[in-house]
Amino acid sequence: MLTVVPTVFDPLFCRLFRLDGIYINKDATKYSIKPITTMIVDKKGEVTTDQYMKYHEGIAHKFPGYQLDQNNIVLNVSDITIDLQDHCRFLASKKLEDIDLYNKSLRS
Repeated sequence: MLTVVPTVFDPLFCRLFRLDGIYINKDATKYSIKPITTMIVDKKGEVTTDQYMKYHEGIAHKFPGYQLDQNNIVLNVSDITIDLQDHCRFLASKKLEDIDLYNKSLRS
């Protein structure tokens, strides 16, 4: 029975985490339904905090400048999206004036 438990619950917790249903600490060893901030004081008296976060908060914290789109795909905020067919036409073209047209389409 104990060997079946991780097989059943691991995908469940991963799915809940990706859907922002639960909060998880930094190393994903503890979870909660409510946001928790723990403070740990070591022997030297230094205080470290561990804040439970949702999936999108974890992505923003771990990868600054990136965010999630509506399909939970991580993307860079400053990335430029281009049309694949336009890009293929540009690469297949041998005309120099197509370069200017392509650059203008990227800026708009």
